[in-house]
Amino acid sequence: CNGSQFTSPQANSYGAGSFDETYTSATGCDSTVTFVMTEQIAFTSTVNETVCNGSLFTSPGGNNYGAGSFDETYTSATGCDSTVTFVVTELGPIINTVYEYICYGDEYISSLGNVFGPGTFTESLISSFGCDSVVILIISEYDQVTADFFFNSAELTSLNSEVQFINTSSGAQYYIWDFGDQTLNSSDFSPSHQFEVFEAETYDVTLIAINEFGCTDSIVKKVVVKEELIFYIPNTFTPDGNELNQTFTPVFTSGFDPFDYSLLIFNRWGELVFESHDAKLGWDGSYKGQYSQDGSYIWKIEVKDFYSAKRYLETGHMNLLR
Repeated sequence: CNGSQFTSPQANSYGAGSFDETYTSATGCDSTVTFVMTEQIAFTSTVNETVCNGSLFTSPGGNNYGAGSFDETYTSATGCDSTVTFVVTELGPIINTVYEYICYGDEYISSLGNVFGPGTFTESLISSFGCDSVVILIISEYDQVTADFFFNSAELTSLNSEVQFINTSSGAQYYIWDFGDQTLNSSDFSPSHQFEVFEAETYDVTLIAINEFGCTDSIVKKVVVKEELIFYIPNTFTPDGNELNQTFTPVFTSGFDPFDYSLLIFNRWGELVFESHDAKLGWDGSYKGQYSQDGSYIWKIEVKDFYSAKRYLETGHMNLLR
């Protein structure tokens, strides 16, 4: 082995080299023995090891080492000493900072399934080396998006159903309007819209406000379109028994309260000849069981709006012809 010597049968010690010794053979003659000595090269090796921060490496010899270089002596297969140098490297703490953004009022779900709001948070993970790593989560909120609007018409009717919407949203750059009437949506900031209605209807108008990061807010408001007070007053009727145009009957198509209605008819002298509180009941041209004279008569109609306390008073004249 390296650094050792060979001892011959004659008790001579030799290092590496060739050496002769004389011996007496079995026949009594001299014999020469040449000793060729080869010194084995010292066996050394280096083993690189890594440990997690704060941990120790345990060698095959059962020794514990932190970061540094350490030698241990082992016996090789040839019986000589061998030196193993352990170079232990301690992995520093793995710290990653991750910046995330969420919409106002939303929550962030991490890869571990944890739920966070805005703020700074830490999570521990296992790195590819098997060591603990720390992730610092810095979660910020985008500015709040608030959707809001109003519309210009306090009272919409079937004859006046165009609406100008006024957008008062904040924090948004894009808008989607759903007018609730099966028409195409609008992306205008403050659109106007014509509701095609023929009777009273209520529409849920939805505004979705969107910022540049895709954050949204929405609001729904009801737009009520009322029936217009529409009626027709004939100017002549002919109660002559032929089943056509036999009564004087105002025709109301929409917008009136049928339970708050009155019709008064006066002759030329101001005498009340007919009164009705039923919109379906008209004057047949008689007065006190007798036919009234042909001529011009004054009518007076008072009716209440169906949707409010507003009342309408209309007067005019019509002709009775037989």
